[in-house]
Amino acid sequence: MKRDDVLRVLRDEVEIINAIPVTTMQAIPAWYRLFGPTAAHLYAEGCMGSASALGLGLALAASNRKIIVIDGDGSLLMQLGSLSTIAHHRPKNLYHFVLANGKYETSGNQDLPRAPECPLDRLANAAGYAKTYSFDHVANFKRDLVEVLCEPGPIFINLVVDSEQPAKSWPSVSLAESARSLRLSLVTSVR
Repeated sequence: MKRDDVLRVLRDEVEIINAIPVTTMQAIPAWYRLFGPTAAHLYAEGCMGSASALGLGLALAASNRKIIVIDGDGSLLMQLGSLSTIAHHRPKNLYHFVLANGKYETSGNQDLPRAPECPLDRLANAAGYAKTYSFDHVANFKRDLVEVLCEPGPIFINLVVDSEQPAKSWPSVSLAESARSLRLSLVTSVR
């Protein structure tokens, strides 16, 4: 699957359910192209491995909204312990999507150690996620996404995508800026 195709399918559903997405590393430029500067998104630029932890914090703080974490397999491996922490807290509104291409894409497309022999959805299952899925065809992902998002979390969704060249240009939005905008949008929506 191509990353942009998967993200387009996900974007359409995020808009419908008014979810809060948390994106990191190579997902940021692609997601930004689809959405642009939007207040209710958290762009975790420069935080390799932190998307799942940031998503957990948001899921616990904004339990009335679905939180969509868009992670990479290389990023997740940087803080693999977040899987057990998420499973421990059992946020029913957290959906953890991992773009799995078997590479540390941002740092130059180095192969991930043991990627084929150690699928992350199995690790999430072993950690205690409520349910895990894996998709390698866009049509199947599109067909099942609504059903997946109706289940109580935490849910782990492994998305097998093609390896691509790292993005050459990044949006000019910092984590601090997107966190400030998200906070303001959450405060405003409560009033």
